[in-house]
Amino acid sequence: MEKPSFPLNPSICFDISYIKNFLRFSRAQLDDTITFHLNSLSKERPFISESLKTKPLQLDVNLQPDEKTCLSFINQVFDVWETRSSLISYCQSVAVNMQDSSTSDTSYISSSVDARKDPYSGRKGIHGTKEGMLRNILSTEEQIEHVVRNHSWEHILRRCGFLQLPETYQAAMNNRNEKCVEHK
Repeated sequence: MEKPSFPLNPSICFDISYIKNFLRFSRAQLDDTITFHLNSLSKERPFISESLKTKPLQLDVNLQPDEKTCLSFINQVFDVWETRSSLISYCQSVAVNMQDSSTSDTSYISSSVDARKDPYSGRKGIHGTKEGMLRNILSTEEQIEHVVRNHSWEHILRRCGFLQLPETYQAAMNNRNEKCVEHK
């Protein structure tokens, strides 16, 4: 899971399929497979036939990764999340800048609808502006990010909870960012 990189320029923001595909692929690589990644961090233990006869009463400590491994994984997760957040934030700022510019009043999404079939298609209220559409899509993607991160963080807490991690991913990321600022 290395940190994905992408060129940030305004044209990327209006390529909706690029944004959605990038976010979907990134989520698939990390968040959709979070249990697999966490399981791969665990120390391997040898197979013993007696282990099949009895069910353990509590979580097997041998299945928990060590502190260094957990922290390293969490940092990788945060790097990926920050990359996705930076794309969303950048495109939100592009949409705001376009809205503030004088050309935004004329930048309506063109419609290929035949006016004879749909006489209302040319009305201003029916079709939004490019930046309005972009803001709506980015807002939806932000909500998806929040749900996905909450789910992933719950799994991280289950496996690496011995580190006394914050209850929410937002608090954990804020702690990490504060530590980064202190070290600079």
